[in-house]
Amino acid sequence: MRIDVIESKFGSNCYLVHIDGFVYIIDPSVNVNIINKYIKEEEKVKGILLTHGHIDHIYFLNEVQDYFKCTVYASTYAKDIIEDENHNFSFDMGIDKKIKLKNNVEREDNDKIDGRIRALYTPGHSIDSMCYQIEDKLFTGDTLFDGSIGRSDLYSGSSETLYKSIRRIMKEDDLFIYPGHGDTSNLKMQILVNPYVMDILKRR
Repeated sequence: MRIDVIESKFGSNCYLVHIDGFVYIIDPSVNVNIINKYIKEEEKVKGILLTHGHIDHIYFLNEVQDYFKCTVYASTYAKDIIEDENHNFSFDMGIDKKIKLKNNVEREDNDKIDGRIRALYTPGHSIDSMCYQIEDKLFTGDTLFDGSIGRSDLYSGSSETLYKSIRRIMKEDDLFIYPGHGDTSNLKMQILVNPYVMDILKRR
């Protein structure tokens, strides 16, 4: 498995996960031309995985999906967030862009994608927040960052729900984390250095 990390103009991370000749795009926040620089001719894009529907993570969703003609995997709650400019935060960011969720497969907690990707439902930052585990890697979106956690003051966010999701994630094995913004890390390190995680775990 190979992972490419591409930072978007929004400061969000788009990930390309290469497995056995297939590529999974996690949060298409960069355009097709940029993505194609990382994909070999013999590789095929198998799917797009959405950690949540905020505009800084899905800005190029429709363009990327139309180009690669692939399936989108997202939470059962994603459509309401993605297709409403007030819910996906585009209106607040001054972005005039309409995005449609199409040819998508809804995923719920612990669902599998292609038998190798585990979906974890982790609401709190947004009601549609998902994490995806591929082998010993966990793509956490805006739920958990290196040294911080996601905000919970946007539409459908909830601090208490986010704390429950963080506690749930921290019960997993010592996975490497690939967050929606910032650097990679691992769960064990977050227990030691992340003040938000330390405080949440103390509340139990």
